[in-house]
Amino acid sequence: MESRLIGLKDIRVGVPLTHPVYDVHGKLMLQRGYVVRNEGELRMLNDLMTPYAKTVYHEFEQDLSAGEGSLMVETPFEIIQSVTDNYNSLVKDTSEKLNMSLRVNQITDSIQQCCYDDEDLSLGALYMDRSLSYTVKHPIHTATVAEIIARRLNRSSEWRKSLIAAVVTMNISIVELQNVLLRQTLPLTQSQRKEIENHPAKSVEMLEAHGVKDELWLRTVMEHHESYDGGGYPMKLKGEEISESSRVARLADIYCTMVSERNYRGPLYANEAMKRIFLQKGKDVDETLAMLFIKHLGIYPPGSFVKLKNKEVAVVIARGKLANTPVVKTILKANGFPSSNPIKRDTSEDDYAVVEMLSYSDVNLHINPHKLWGFSDFEKSPAKKRRHSRFIANCSAVVKEPETGFSVRSLILNFSVSGCLLKISTMAFATGHESLKVKRVYELQFEIFDKHLKNIRLQIKNSKITGGYQFAGGQFLDLTEDEKSLIRLYVEIKGNDKKVSN
Repeated sequence: MESRLIGLKDIRVGVPLTHPVYDVHGKLMLQRGYVVRNEGELRMLNDLMTPYAKTVYHEFEQDLSAGEGSLMVETPFEIIQSVTDNYNSLVKDTSEKLNMSLRVNQITDSIQQCCYDDEDLSLGALYMDRSLSYTVKHPIHTATVAEIIARRLNRSSEWRKSLIAAVVTMNISIVELQNVLLRQTLPLTQSQRKEIENHPAKSVEMLEAHGVKDELWLRTVMEHHESYDGGGYPMKLKGEEISESSRVARLADIYCTMVSERNYRGPLYANEAMKRIFLQKGKDVDETLAMLFIKHLGIYPPGSFVKLKNKEVAVVIARGKLANTPVVKTILKANGFPSSNPIKRDTSEDDYAVVEMLSYSDVNLHINPHKLWGFSDFEKSPAKKRRHSRFIANCSAVVKEPETGFSVRSLILNFSVSGCLLKISTMAFATGHESLKVKRVYELQFEIFDKHLKNIRLQIKNSKITGGYQFAGGQFLDLTEDEKSLIRLYVEIKGNDKKVSN
């Protein structure tokens, strides 16, 4: 059996391992096909390999498959559907009985979870969805874009939640007018123009009437039409007088409006929208934010149609390393016939370079997004039946309820970069505190690789009490990139340890 020693320099970011990797004692560390996703994860791997003497080798003939311990969770498509359902319910019922904060928090948590799971899928699924009305799709699309930009600004989860809540509700007072304007071909009437000019203050008034007290949320709603050069409304604020959250909301709103289809016009190509944003920097929008926006969203957003140099038509499924080199999957062959199995193309290669953007009307072909991103009946392999590899952890943890400060000791039965399954003795709740509730968000503390992770936000998705224990499955809401890398490596390396020992 052939083997050879390698070093970390032989493990490349973004390139799947062609063979399983073992340490010097023959213990499996990383399986064939494992992909180190970024330089930060590579550095973390370097630190974790210290007890393994930082030398590894390939066994060319042995290959071990992943364990099957899993906890099924919602796909991003299901989460997006729940967001649209909740938003529809929200705008249809604005009575005094409505718990506005609770309803909006459900939407913000779902948008954050979806972006955390897969930003490209979240953008692409919304961008491609033509079944949603503009008044439903626009706020959700805008909130998703705002969340992605705010993450690049390294703003806290709570700050971003307030931002998303503001974006989702900033037009709540004019939803009916928006529906009228979608069908209207004549210019705005004087009363309509006045209603539009007054809607930021009116929306704030409605939110306050429903008990919303979050200052960032309310201020963002009030200022979301203020322009960086002072030409906006209602207060004619200028530059840094406008809150950062409002500037992010304004930029996301402008972009999503331009790329959305309306009854009276088609959508603007995303690359043209980005060009206009670039020209508006320092005028209508914050220059620094505009450049960050263009850099991280790219000029070919997920979900858009493009024509390649080899004459194939493809759908963008992910942003590339550069703004003009997205990752795509072909849907039409060069001869014009549909591709039954979309092929991934790297547009940084000259043969597959993007030569132009196309509109939906140019393509006129139904596309199943599950097939593009690999969910539902279109999994690539049996291993894809679960979204993230899990393994039996039996790791001790502490679960804390942020509002009351109550904490309870727990056991993490299995977990992945997506979430975990907790086991808690019902005796722990004998002091009058309730068991963990589905949809509620808790904070989790645990230790892996001698590193202490704390204040990890976990939303409970399902729960069962049996045999004196509560079993609660949850999803992580806001892991940092370092925390995600740490958990991912822990699952891979420690999971392999268990398989070898068994």
